[in-house]
Formats: sequence, C-alpha cells, structure tokens
Amino acid sequence: AILKALDRYPYGCTEQTTSRALPLLSYNDLSVLVGRAKDPEADQRIRDAIVHWNELGRMAASIHDDELYAYALVQQYWASHDGTAVDRLRRAANLGADAHGWSARAAATLARLDGRLQDAIEHDSTAIMFALQLGDVELEVQALEKLASSHALLGNTQDAIGTCRTAISRAIAEGIHDSAAISWGCLVETLAEELRHDEALAEARAADEYISGIGLTRKRPALLAWQASALIRMGDLAEAA
Repeated sequence: AILKALDRYPYGCTEQTTSRALPLLSYNDLSVLVGRAKDPEADQRIRDAIVHWNELGRMAASIHDDELYAYALVQQYWASHDGTAVDRLRRAANLGADAHGWSARAAATLARLDGRLQDAIEHDSTAIMFALQLGDVELEVQALEKLASSHALLGNTQDAIGTCRTAISRAIAEGIHDSAAISWGCLVETLAEELRHDEALAEARAADEYISGIGLTRKRPALLAWQASALIRMGDLAEAA
C-alpha cells in the first residue's frame, strides 16, 4: 500500500520533480523486494532532476558565484550516480565557499566516504557554526542532520538519535516543516540501522501524520519510502507493498 501511494505521487514541476527524484531511487529498489513492478518513468524523472542541478551549476560558475556553485555541486553529488559524483564534492570543498557552509558540508561528506568520521564530525560542526552565525535555522537543521549521520557511522548511536531529535525540534519550532520532515527521516533511518524497527516505524508514521496534518504533501514520497523500508526490515512485505 505504501509503495503504491508513492508511485502515484502527482507532482511534476521542476522543483517538485527534483524533490521527488531521491525517493524514486528508493522506490524502484524497494519495489523489487516486495514483488512490485518498477516505475518505468522513474529513471527519466531522476535524469530531469540531475539536469536541473547541472544547469544551476553552470549558471553559478558563469557569474563566478562560488557560494551558489558549491551548493549546486553538492546537490549534483546527491542526484548523480556516475563516476563524476565524488569529483563534484571535491570541487565544492575546494571552493572555500563557507558563507553558508556548503564547502564545509562537501568536505564532511568526503570525509564520511573516506571513513574519516572524526574529520566528518568536525566539518559538520563547522557547517553548524556558519549556520548559527548567519542565523539561518534551515541551514543549521540540515547540518545537524549530517552531523547525526557522522555520529551514527562512528557508532555514537545516542548522539546520532539526540542530534536528529534536536534538528526536528528546531525545525518545528521555527515552522520549517520541510526540514522537520527530512530530519524525521534521519531519525527513522538511524533507528532502523540500530535494528530498532518498531521505533523506526512509529517515528515514520508520526512524521507522516505531522506533514499530512499541515498539508505538506510534497514530502510524502520520502516519508512513504522510509515507512516501506522499515516495514521491509520487519518482514511485513504485504504492508510495504
């Protein structure tokens, strides 16, 4: 039922296509596990998202806006699945564009990929510092999510869970509902990785109830994918489908 709802998610403009691309990566992978057919259009929608970020990066480079270019490169990394993905991160990290912390975030992601988890925590903390200096709660919450990931990979489970909860609370308090939903996903994934499946599913459902209650339907694909993932881990393939 969950994956069926995700497949029928209706939005199609550029911003919404970009927002939908990452859940679609999960959709086809999870569909195979529960015996559903893959979405034949998913790959095209993902390619559309990649084109969007590539165009933004080219525009930023042409006007020598390193901050915007670093941001676009980081987004290209998350949307890309070719051999250039890590190179995009390196370029973003080397720009030194840290008015908004994007180079620090790129450096943190590189450190996580290399297994330098303590370095990742330091870079994540730097990104949080820049966000606090700006007074930008949305960037702060995004950086907290990445810090939680670094803690989880290092085995600091309670720090990871606590950081996710801090991000959720900060986002909700400021009315940044998109970020609250994403931070909730961070919490769900952390709990699932620790085999705390019942808690993960409960949090996924709480997040879905939260965004449904405020009408934030564009975030439902990600939350539905997280719910489906938790159900699959619990062995409930019928409900996941």
